[in-house]
Amino acid sequence: MRKSKCLLLLPFLLIFACANPDQKQESSVKQSPSSNPAKGSLFIIGGGELTPGLMLSMVSLSGCDTAGVALILPMSSIETDSSYLYMLDNIGHLCKNKPQMLMLDSSNTNEPGIAERIAGASLIYLSGGDQSRFMQRIEGSVVAEEIRKAYMNGSMIAGTSAGAALMSKYMITGDQKLVPQYEGTYSFLRSENAIYTEGLGLLENVIIDQHFVVRSRYNRLISALYEKPGLLGMGIDESTAAFIKSDSMKLYGESQVLLFEALSSMENKDGRIATDSLLIRIFAPGQKTLFKWR
Repeated sequence: MRKSKCLLLLPFLLIFACANPDQKQESSVKQSPSSNPAKGSLFIIGGGELTPGLMLSMVSLSGCDTAGVALILPMSSIETDSSYLYMLDNIGHLCKNKPQMLMLDSSNTNEPGIAERIAGASLIYLSGGDQSRFMQRIEGSVVAEEIRKAYMNGSMIAGTSAGAALMSKYMITGDQKLVPQYEGTYSFLRSENAIYTEGLGLLENVIIDQHFVVRSRYNRLISALYEKPGLLGMGIDESTAAFIKSDSMKLYGESQVLLFEALSSMENKDGRIATDSLLIRIFAPGQKTLFKWR
């Protein structure tokens, strides 16, 4: 008998729900309904190779294949011009109109016309690099608020790697209080260890981690659930995108997206994180799930 979902009870009472990748029926994640639903959409890529199929899906879903303008914001990158040209090579031939670049630093933060350019874009793409660098470069400008307005009014906000992390209200920087050197993931589950900064806040009740499966970032995201109680954790693997619109999420690309939800309170036990139950859902490309975003 074929089962579409399975429950595995581990010794520390971790509830692990795995969805059958062949089945396209919708499942639901219980969250509070949105009081102010956005008209736009999010296309959140977990880093890695931007495959032709993934780029085609992003451009088509944004409508830029037939109308509108794609606006590329490379402020997370050190080499901003190269980042723009890279994306131009990836999506320029897919768009009806040539994608434009909006680059901000301390010299042009308040340049006239920034708000109008963001408001007029059908697709706003946030490049990879360092998410903290992006937020530093737009500090004091209207960019964050205008991106949020564009999302509410119907634009697609897309991003990869650092661009994915920016969509959370709180961003995982990757740095740790208890480990001075940077590590690709955390080597333990300890309390009061993670360091966060504020992102764009497009998803208020979700914290995102990227390159997730290939870099085994489970400890990082579980730590975030402890540090930021009440949030849902979303781990997106490379060459994979979570397309979020209204109250649904659909996967595109080549790997998986994992959703983590603490079903009971997370506790500090002598500096170590503990919980009675943690729900993990794994979704594969083509699957769709209902989701009520706060």
